Amino acid sequence: MLIAHLTDLHIVPEGERLGKVLDVNALADTAVDTINAEPHTPAFAVVTGDLTHTGSRVEMENARRILDRLDMPYFAIPGGHDESDIFSETFADRGWRDPAGDFRYSVDDYPVRLVAADTTTGKSGKPQFGAERCAWLESELSKAPDRPTLLAIHHPPFQCRIPVATYVEDYHVAWAEGLKAVVSRHPQVQTLICGHVHRTTHVRWAGTIASIGPSTSVQTDPLFTDYTETGIRGRLAAEPGGWQALWWDGEALLNFGLLADRSYARF
Repeated sequence: MLIAHLTDLHIVPEGERLGKVLDVNALADTAVDTINAEPHTPAFAVVTGDLTHTGSRVEMENARRILDRLDMPYFAIPGGHDESDIFSETFADRGWRDPAGDFRYSVDDYPVRLVAADTTTGKSGKPQFGAERCAWLESELSKAPDRPTLLAIHHPPFQCRIPVATYVEDYHVAWAEGLKAVVSRHPQVQTLICGHVHRTTHVRWAGTIASIGPSTSVQTDPLFTDYTETGIRGRLAAEPGGWQALWWDGEALLNFGLLADRSYARF
């Protein structure tokens, strides 16, 4: 079984370009076209946040239009760039928001169970996974301890050496300590997927594999320091957009990083 992972689309209003340079809407469309054209159609797709760039309604509606072109079911959570109420209203028919106000749910219809959890905190953009969210995740994972599980969140729960504020200001990633404790108690979590920092990265974390997906548009440069220097700034790299394919072979999830545009020649 194949699963598609997209993240950080940063959709803008039609006719606009991100930073007046990147046609991010067209790049997201290309990623969808590529996924639809895969010889082995994914069973479902997961979108781990930052569907929009500013969170506006028109951006979210554009994001939905693009994602609705996927030839398979898809499941999404918001990121720090998304406005939660607009996300909820735009995807109201999907049932991704629970009565507590979080975007969290499980999907039990496939050989790999999907558990999606909210790490956003509204307009602050800072991640959070406090006691109430930890209790929900503990309960949700405990319902199916023997089922292979894919956990989806937006923010990477580890120090990823990407110089964005989340990991400069919170060097030890204290916000994710509770999340890490919960996941470490549940070996059925095969992989955790996330986004946020626009750079494919994998690490052993909490007894599983944590995997950041590439943005469908622009990537960031890592910064291999301990962040003790002053004046640290992130830097974007005009590398091709991408997505991740996760293949379940009955024993493990194999993770493939793929370009959004795969129309290049083959030999």
